[in-house]
Amino acid sequence: NLQEGLVIKTDPEILERIVQNMLSNVLKHGKETAQLSLIRKDAAILLSVKNIVRQPIQHLEKLTNRFYSENLSSTEESSGLGLYITEELCHLLGAEMKLSTDGQWLSVFIHF
Repeated sequence: NLQEGLVIKTDPEILERIVQNMLSNVLKHGKETAQLSLIRKDAAILLSVKNIVRQPIQHLEKLTNRFYSENLSSTEESSGLGLYITEELCHLLGAEMKLSTDGQWLSVFIHF
């Protein structure tokens, strides 16, 4: 769901890295289905990425902590830095990142 005609005045390299991190997380930790949305909401632009997770999230509030990982797979390595770096980059741009889960889906919302 990509709304046409949106303009964000920001650092393009940092924005690209945020999008890369978000999509990388979906590919590494997601399962089957993902949704990407970029829309205007009120006076802000909202980027949201949602995906079905392989394992239910146990500690949502810790996912942006440096080196924290809930990767329960013995075959997949995770440094626990993806969402931490993404949140730090959002702060550099003056954006706010929020996470939510319903047990099946992990949703990441970034308000610019």
